[in-house]
Amino acid sequence: WRIGAVFDEFGRQYTGPLPDHAGWAAAAPLGWRPLLVTAIIRKADLADLLGVVALAAHAVAEKTWNGVRGFDPRYVIHAVTDLIAGGNVFVAIADNTIVGIHVLHGQGWVWNPQERFLESAAFYVDPQFRRHKVGDVHIATALIQAAKQHALDIGAKLIVPVMWGDERAVELRDEYVHRLGFEYIGGTFAFDGSQAEIAEAAE
Repeated sequence: WRIGAVFDEFGRQYTGPLPDHAGWAAAAPLGWRPLLVTAIIRKADLADLLGVVALAAHAVAEKTWNGVRGFDPRYVIHAVTDLIAGGNVFVAIADNTIVGIHVLHGQGWVWNPQERFLESAAFYVDPQFRRHKVGDVHIATALIQAAKQHALDIGAKLIVPVMWGDERAVELRDEYVHRLGFEYIGGTFAFDGSQAEIAEAAE
């Protein structure tokens, strides 16, 4: 539990105990929102492990393709521990709480082992904090900027996939990432045997 500065819809401040992120939605009365405060971005450490995993679960639930098996917390604990130890996880902190994450994982290139890539595996900001800022940019933008700088620092190329959501949502995300200096390199397609082939497309 933590002490939070929260205002209800009438502007009254509540300073009682609030649960951490996992219990926030159930405990906060409808219409309450956290006070807008400036957040910070930093690399995660092992003390952040459970908070990172909790937000990663939200990211995976929102964005995973239906053909992929669900979130396996037993495996994720070990995987995220390794990624944190490798310096590949960034967290956004607001009101002494982890409210955003950017989890990156490294991979090589099959055609040249000297090429290094970092890919965004989980990128998520708690909806209650999406209006909060780090300096003069929103938390989401600051998390991407941190990942870009990290990729430059280690000599890697950064990949941020935009793959899930309805057509308009994907279009808006495409535009957002493009504005942040990313080059569009084509779409990603998936097959698991459940899709019907369209004859015209196969010709």
